[in-house]
Amino acid sequence: MARMLRCDRCGTEVSEWAARCPTCRGSLENSTVSVVPEADTGLPDTGLPNAGLPDPVPARAPVPEPSKSPPRRRTLATVAAGAVGVALIAIFAASKAIDHGRPLPAAQPTPTPTPTPTRSPASQGIYTLVYSGSTGDLTIDPPDGSSFSLSPGPSPGTPPVVTGNFVTFVSAGSVFSLPRPFLGVPRNLGPGDLVFPSATSGLIGVKRGGAAGPFSIQFIPVAPGTGLPKGPFGLPGGYDPVAEVAGGILLLQRPTGQLQLWQPTAKGFGTFSRTYGKAADVIGIDGDSVAWLSLEGCADDGECPLHISTISSGQDQVVVPPDGHRGFLKGGAFQPSGNLVAAFVVGPLGPTPTASLALVGPQFLVGPFDNSPGDARWRATVVPRSDVRIGEPRGAAVWSPDSERVFFSGLDGAMHSYHPGNDAAEALDRSASYLFTVF
Repeated sequence: MARMLRCDRCGTEVSEWAARCPTCRGSLENSTVSVVPEADTGLPDTGLPNAGLPDPVPARAPVPEPSKSPPRRRTLATVAAGAVGVALIAIFAASKAIDHGRPLPAAQPTPTPTPTPTRSPASQGIYTLVYSGSTGDLTIDPPDGSSFSLSPGPSPGTPPVVTGNFVTFVSAGSVFSLPRPFLGVPRNLGPGDLVFPSATSGLIGVKRGGAAGPFSIQFIPVAPGTGLPKGPFGLPGGYDPVAEVAGGILLLQRPTGQLQLWQPTAKGFGTFSRTYGKAADVIGIDGDSVAWLSLEGCADDGECPLHISTISSGQDQVVVPPDGHRGFLKGGAFQPSGNLVAAFVVGPLGPTPTASLALVGPQFLVGPFDNSPGDARWRATVVPRSDVRIGEPRGAAVWSPDSERVFFSGLDGAMHSYHPGNDAAEALDRSASYLFTVF
C-alpha cells in the first residue's frame, strides 16, 4: 500500500515525502493522510524498495548518427589514429630492445637466393688446363670455364712443359712458347725435337738432331729477357734428356732403359756420374728425388716395380704396391710439394682395359727397439672411382701448381681429377688427353 497526503487547501494528493503542495504551494503540515492500493506484481512483499524485482536496466545512450563529415576528414582522422598506434608500437619495441644500453639492431635486408653454377674442377676459378685437343690444336681451358684453341698444337708424343708462366711445346720440328693468359700467337723459339724442364728459371731445355743426329741439347730463354742461353752440348746417341737437376741432366737410354745422371761439357759428350737402373719410364722428379718404373720384374698385365731414388746419393727404395697388385703402369707425376706421387695400376676387369689412379706416399716405420722413427717406406693406395680407359699400359697425370689436385687421363673418355682427402675422383667435362699440363 502507498501512503499519500491530501492538501487541506486544494485537495491535491501529494507524496508523503513532499514538503509543499505542487499545485497551490501551500504547506502540508496539516494535510490529511490517504492510502492508495499498489499494483499486483505477483512477487512477495518484503517491505524493501524493489525487493524481488530485477535491477533496473540503465537506459542506453542513443547511438549517434554516422558522421556526415567529408571523406577527406575521415581519412585524415584514420591516418592520424594509425600513426599514433604505430608510434606507440615503436616506442614499446624500442623499450624492449634497448636493454642495458644496447641499441636497437638495424633491420637486415632479406637475402636473394643465388643459384650456384655447376662447374667441373677444371673451371673452379683456380686452374687452367692446357692440352692437345682432338684436332691437334693447343686447347686452353681458362678458370672461367670457357675454352679456345690455338694453332699449332703439340706434336704426338711430346707433352707440353711448364716454365714459370709459360707453356712450351714442340710442333712439326719447332719449339713454341706461349705466356699466360695464353692469348695471341705462340712464339717460335727455333728448331727442336724435344723439350724438357731446366733447373734455371726462365730457360727451357731443347734436344736437337732429328732421327739420325748428331744430337745436342741447349737451354734457351722462353721469351726475350727471361734468361741467358746455355750450350749447345753434344749428346751421346740413343739418349733422351728427362730433366736438368742440380747435379747434371737425367738421361734415359733407348731401348735398354738405363737411367743415368750426365754432366755435359763444352767439348765432347760429357761424363756419366751415376746409374740408377733400367727404367721403362720416369714418373716424375722433385728436387733430389726421382720416381721411375723398372724394366725388370714386371707382371704379365704390365705392372712393374716403382722405385724412388735419391738423385745425389743413389739411395733407392721400391714402393709397396696396393693389395692385389704386383707393381705399377707407366705414367704419373711427382707432387710439387714432394709428399705424394700420382701413379697408375691395372684397373678392374671389363670389356676394355682400364687403369686406376694410385697415390704413393711415405709411411714412417718405428724402430724395433725404441720409439724413434725408422726408415720411410713408400706405399700406395688406389683412389676410388678413378678408372680411365687405356689403349696401352699407361696413364697421364699432372699435379696443380699448389699441390691441391691431381689431373689424370687415359686414352679416351673424360679427363678426371682428384683432391687428396676426398672420397673419390671425379670426371671432368673435358676430353681425355695424354698431352696436357695445368696452371
